[in-house]
Order: sequence, then C-alpha cells, then structure tokens
Amino acid sequence: MWSREHEEVFINLKQQLTSNDTLVHCDPALPLILTIDASEVGLGAVLSHQFTNGLERPVAFASRVLSAA
Repeated sequence: MWSREHEEVFINLKQQLTSNDTLVHCDPALPLILTIDASEVGLGAVLSHQFTNGLERPVAFASRVLSAA
C-alpha cells in the first residue's frame, strides 16, 4: 500500500537524483561511460563522466518500461 510517507520519500529521491549535487554538465574533454541494465519488464541507462581522480558522476539517466510487444 502506497502511503503519504512513501510519496514523500519518492519525491525527495527524484529531487536528489536531478540536483546539481548529483548531475554534472557534459564536458567533451572528459571520458564518457554508458552503463545499462535490462530485465523482462524494463530497462535503464546512466551516462556518466569519469574524472581524473577516478570518480564517476552522472550526466543523464534514462529508463523505460517494456510493453508486451
């Protein structure tokens, strides 16, 4: 059962994932890493930069639910 508490946590998580503290702007000078995963019901991808200190930071997220077709 989806409660008000669940909704608040979900909204907070979405805000954190799209904040300036999480996402970085794309820089053509930095290497890009594409990470993907899929299941029978959906797929997801993260495009990230790898910085010189080895840290990976996301540039963009994508996800999709698959249809029966």
